[in-house]
Amino acid sequence: MKKIIICAICSFTLVGHCHGGYDYKIEELQHKSLAYSELPECVRTVLSVASLCNTSAKDLLFVNPTDSLYFRFEIIKTITGPWIDYCKLTDIDKGIAYRIRYNSPLPCIIYKKQKKMYIPERYNIFSGSNYETCMYTEYEMK
Repeated sequence: MKKIIICAICSFTLVGHCHGGYDYKIEELQHKSLAYSELPECVRTVLSVASLCNTSAKDLLFVNPTDSLYFRFEIIKTITGPWIDYCKLTDIDKGIAYRIRYNSPLPCIIYKKQKKMYIPERYNIFSGSNYETCMYTEYEMK
């Protein structure tokens, strides 16, 4: 009986850890693909300003800079080894966490007022003017 209880506790712990504490995978949210010209004007402005800055360390960009107080971005590692499993974006205000595939292009552009998140469909969008020719995926946040 003791072994069964220990196995059950281990199983629940493992299942909970594999889920990682997120509420939604972004790929499962309602989304659509947009060209740069179809993005809201304020999102295009954020991208053009970010392209002028050193963006090598930027994972998140915000349409309204004060929205950065309401979000946390974390790297979640695998159970074994030093590998990265996925990225987790948490809306602290709502208590909702989103799972973002680790190899997704960055940055994530958050437009909290409209409950939208934009992710480029390719990497290195800030080399040259690639951000203007890139397609973006618009996700409807909960």
